[in-house]
Amino acid sequence: MQGAGVLISVVMLRSKIFSKVTPYAGILANGFDLAQHLIHPFVPSIASILLMIGGPFYLLWFPFLGRDLFKLGRLEKKITVEKQGTTLP
Repeated sequence: MQGAGVLISVVMLRSKIFSKVTPYAGILANGFDLAQHLIHPFVPSIASILLMIGGPFYLLWFPFLGRDLFKLGRLEKKITVEKQGTTLP
């Protein structure tokens, strides 16, 4: 799951729709979490430190991701309305 989060964040980094903070926070949060899952079976003490480092980045990533997705939804609605030739309520 964290690997997908890293890939999604990299794709978001190339997009002009998302702010720059969103993908960087996603890369850091999911990257540290992915490393934690890979290291945990071998060195649990280091894995918990990685989780403590990466965890706060989730607190940035989720709200910024939500904000950017709402912005994307508004943009899509505006484009749809313009194609239909009507006005927004």
